[in-house]
Amino acid sequence: MNMMNYLFNVLINFLGYITLFIISSLFIYYHVRQYLLKRSLPIKSHEAIFVTGADSGMGLASIKKLTELGYIVFCGCYLPESKKLFSIKKKQYYIPLDVSRQESIVAAYQSIKSICEKNNFSLFSVIQAHGIAIMAPI
Repeated sequence: MNMMNYLFNVLINFLGYITLFIISSLFIYYHVRQYLLKRSLPIKSHEAIFVTGADSGMGLASIKKLTELGYIVFCGCYLPESKKLFSIKKKQYYIPLDVSRQESIVAAYQSIKSICEKNNFSLFSVIQAHGIAIMAPI
């Protein structure tokens, strides 16, 4: 009987620790999440962000959100017809870019550098949202 009481106490203590761990984890998660949601980077009017893969998907969604937040956005696009998606009035600059070709990357760099120097922008960040898909049998 003494052994049963000991095992029962160990089980109760273990469950107590697990419960305490879960509650404290949820508490920390909630407060960290609230802090991160309230915190934002101060946006300066001359800061620019370069987004690759701006034709569609996460790249396009990133550009819409960054423009909404007030950033100047360089939109690196593979497809030439994507140019009509962006507007200089909205501080969105179309940059043709094929990440699989070195000369395209150099041309994109030179375009961004030229626009930044001309308008006194500073490149604040680069967001890589492009992808290269290769179809092959398994």
